[in-house]
Amino acid sequence: MSQSTGSAHLHSFGDRMQEIGHDAQVLSAALSDAARDVERYLTTHVRQTPARSLAIAAGLGYVLGGGLRSRLTSLVLQVGSRLAMAIAAQELGAL
Repeated sequence: MSQSTGSAHLHSFGDRMQEIGHDAQVLSAALSDAARDVERYLTTHVRQTPARSLAIAAGLGYVLGGGLRSRLTSLVLQVGSRLAMAIAAQELGAL
């Protein structure tokens, strides 16, 4: 391998590193813009419907905190499904 070939490889490597750096800057700017857009959307949504936003946040926190696997969730689902079946039976009986 001659010295000029090695120099060409180093040059192309340097060029590639500059491209990667530029791409990283472009990606960083795009992510920053997207984060600002999400922040604007959420701020507007929370101001327009605060109770709904609080309920969504509480639900997400419960799910992300592992609440779906808890005994409480199992109990609530059992009671809720029994209640729904009872209401459905009453409505069918009224027909």
